[in-house]
Amino acid sequence: MDELYWEMFDGLSSLEHLSLEDNGIKDIPPFTFYGTPNIKSLSLSHNEILDMSYRSLAGLLELQLLDLSHNNIGKLSEQTFPPFPKLEIVDLRQNPIKNLFPATFGVMNKTEVLYIGDETVQLELNAEKPFGDLNSLIYLEIPNLNVPVLNDNVFNSLQNLEILKIKGGNIPYIEFD
Repeated sequence: MDELYWEMFDGLSSLEHLSLEDNGIKDIPPFTFYGTPNIKSLSLSHNEILDMSYRSLAGLLELQLLDLSHNNIGKLSEQTFPPFPKLEIVDLRQNPIKNLFPATFGVMNKTEVLYIGDETVQLELNAEKPFGDLNSLIYLEIPNLNVPVLNDNVFNSLQNLEILKIKGGNIPYIEFD
């Protein structure tokens, strides 16, 4: 299965867990999962997804776990995700994400765990507060971070952060305080 259509899942209102791993999916059309309003976990890992639009995942108001790992997603912005009032875990590992734009995570204020980045592509944090809206975040993992100066704006809004894992990358200077 390498193509998705909204009709595929229409009327599956009792469906709570959906795994579409390893299918060669490149695109997720708008409102693909609109007929599955009770999905709690969705895995689209190990596909060939290049880009995400908030309309692709619209209607998943019960979603708690989103796995988009091992795809080809190269950028995230405020247009990437729809509101997720219950989303707790987001896995974006092994995606060649280079930049985070401001307000990327503005609709994920309940997210507690975020895995983001790729060992071979450095994630650059150019936004003032790239994780600013992740108020509930407890765990953050970035495997390859590139910042000229790691300053207090990068993580200071993460008041509940307990575990921060950064391995690899290029951080030549850490700002005092």
